[in-house]
Amino acid sequence: MLPTLATASQAITQVITSIVIAVLIILLGFVIGKIVDITLTKIFNELEVDKNIKKIKKSKTNVGKVLPKSIALIIYIISVIIALTSIGIIGTVFTIAIYIILVILIGGIILNALDVIPNALEYFALKNKIKIGDKIKTKLVEGKIIKMSLLNTTIIDDQKNTYYLPNTYLGKEKIKIN
Repeated sequence: MLPTLATASQAITQVITSIVIAVLIILLGFVIGKIVDITLTKIFNELEVDKNIKKIKKSKTNVGKVLPKSIALIIYIISVIIALTSIGIIGTVFTIAIYIILVILIGGIILNALDVIPNALEYFALKNKIKIGDKIKTKLVEGKIIKMSLLNTTIIDDQKNTYYLPNTYLGKEKIKIN
């Protein structure tokens, strides 16, 4: 028995609707990913993340550029997976593999945040204790505070040597203010 014109039309409409929904999901994912990328890039630039990491760890890694792009990429991938799943193209094994990869990537991002969050929290505690222009002495350094950020405090000594001390270090240390 041949399908009727109404049945064929209904099937075609269903396929087209599924494809349109999938395309909309992908577009929405790309818009959200781009917004997250731009927002995080601005935040990291404001916090001078790359500059501070280079000073502390002598690293040439561009975390402030790479991390926002990586998170945007994860959002793009998730939107494509959701879109393909909505039209039934993607298989269960592939979906599980992608989710495992995403969990690993998100775990890496969280581990990186574990370094940033304590320093940021300590920054707010230090603001009540010390300020720019104060001369301080710790076990490691003695000098004048020239800058305080969410990640570290910059100190310059009498010989014009610059030190970038993580805020968590200053929070644990006994600080003598001169």
